Amino acid sequence: MENKYKCFTAFENYEMPEMPDDIRLKFYDALFAYGLREERPQFEEPFLKFTWRLLEPVMNKSHERQITGKNNGDNGGAPIGNQNARKQPKNNQKTTNKQTQEQVQEQVQEQVHLQKELSPATPTRSKHFIKPSLQDVAGYFASQHLHGDAAAFFDHYESVGWKVANAPMRDWQAAARNWSRREQTP
Repeated sequence: MENKYKCFTAFENYEMPEMPDDIRLKFYDALFAYGLREERPQFEEPFLKFTWRLLEPVMNKSHERQITGKNNGDNGGAPIGNQNARKQPKNNQKTTNKQTQEQVQEQVQEQVHLQKELSPATPTRSKHFIKPSLQDVAGYFASQHLHGDAAAFFDHYESVGWKVANAPMRDWQAAARNWSRREQTP
């Protein structure tokens, strides 16, 4: 198949040496297929789905620049130091800027929600405790092959306000592993 585009923009952070070779190759193949022929990838891996959702708008912008022939700054503007460069934007430009900021915030919130939806229940270390859902707990018990009833674990800690010895819980995954160990001992 003939390449639709001659090139696409690639950034340094597209290189992901920490990924397993097979997944990285799949990602790079998809990057080139979309960048040169606009063939949209179909990933099964949640991490790659999420990464692609973040990357696709950047790739589309690269395609747009090729089609229009315009890059950032091609629309003109006052040279640095020119009196016109110091002019304040008109009121309608401020509104547009504010709307753009709101749109960006909405997109970020949507991406965070998507990340939570797609990320498997894996142990995460954060500074603040985030109460898990029953689905998170059940998924963690299954993925770690823990013994015991995930619902009983969830109900117990839900009833005590996710506290351990009157102190706020810091790591529910560690508590689940301890729960499993206690369930194993006769």
